[in-house]
Amino acid sequence: MTSALARDAVRVVDGLSGLAPHYDLIICDVWGVLHNGLTAYPGAADALTRYRTQGGCVVLVSNAPRPGDSVVDQLDKLAVPRTAYDGIVTSGDLTRSAVAARIAEPVHHLGPPRDLPIFDGLPVRFAGLDDRRDRPGPDPCARGIHAHELGIPEGPFEAERALAWARSQSVRPHGISDVLVW
Repeated sequence: MTSALARDAVRVVDGLSGLAPHYDLIICDVWGVLHNGLTAYPGAADALTRYRTQGGCVVLVSNAPRPGDSVVDQLDKLAVPRTAYDGIVTSGDLTRSAVAARIAEPVHHLGPPRDLPIFDGLPVRFAGLDDRRDRPGPDPCARGIHAHELGIPEGPFEAERALAWARSQSVRPHGISDVLVW
């Protein structure tokens, strides 16, 4: 059996225009593709806008723990034109949907206060992790947390120090890297 990759030659393309005619939809990341956090990459927005004028659909995706509307506001401030995309989906949007689907359940928010807008307008009952009524506890609602927010110093990664911190938490993280705790 021969795989498609082995059968077909790998094409080298010069930008999105070399791929666009073959696709109806582009799912495009935001950070690092449309901007660097401070400055928009105008060539990227221009390419997506041209793709859309030729009938393509562009959905932006972001792991931002905020509603998509706040990412639209950020893109507006960076002068990324709304003509570059059809919609945005963020991890905050998905978290909000998951919480709304289980609105009767208590939620423990693990993250900084700036990420609380994902719950705006929802009748969420926040609870501590020790709030044990008829269940083993609330559903933790977390995001990737930057290590520096937790007092893990930047610089060379000190695995033992990070693991000691993790062991001291009532909710153990799934993983730790030099910059992110999840």
